[in-house]
Amino acid sequence: MNTTSGQAIRAVVALAIAAFPFMAARIAVAAQGVRADVAGGILEAGARLTYGSAGGEQPAWTIDSVHQGVALGGRAGCTRIYLRMRPDQASPTARVLCRGGDTLYAWNAATSVWRADRPLGAEMRLSVPQASGAVLDYATSARGDTTVSGHRVAFVRTVITTRDAQGRASRRLTERYALALATALGGVFEVPDSSASSGWRENQRFDLVRLDLP
Repeated sequence: MNTTSGQAIRAVVALAIAAFPFMAARIAVAAQGVRADVAGGILEAGARLTYGSAGGEQPAWTIDSVHQGVALGGRAGCTRIYLRMRPDQASPTARVLCRGGDTLYAWNAATSVWRADRPLGAEMRLSVPQASGAVLDYATSARGDTTVSGHRVAFVRTVITTRDAQGRASRRLTERYALALATALGGVFEVPDSSASSGWRENQRFDLVRLDLP
């Protein structure tokens, strides 16, 4: 049977329409699997994060597994991450994180309670008491984004000042925190130095130099 060009075009259009629900479903599944607005949203089992410091690369962090949509302690849509920060680490470290508005909460397994962990929005402040009596003072500024190993990652600039029980500053970290990775893209550690014009002296810096995602 001969087919005219008009019939051929209509057949192609009909095929595309028939396939659209399937394609839309695939796109929706992919979108749900990669969430930049939740903790560790772009991480998967087998992901590797390699940091550089002092002119050399550090052993890569390896993600054992990532569990999204976790419900725990009255919160839902949380993330449980198992990772190893050293090649010789016998068992993975577990982190359970949950976003609540512009604040990130961390689950304390010892006390079975959520604790405000850090601010995620721009121009925010948050003080987080530590068990030692010290306090971590968080102050965020501008949001931004960058590319690491071809992956676009959003971040918020954050300054974290560690203060002892008497309120004296003992350390400062200026970093770019990426919620989608549940960690920082890089940062600079400083210690107090009265001889420096800023009152601080750089002690160490680090940067995420390679991001391998499965």
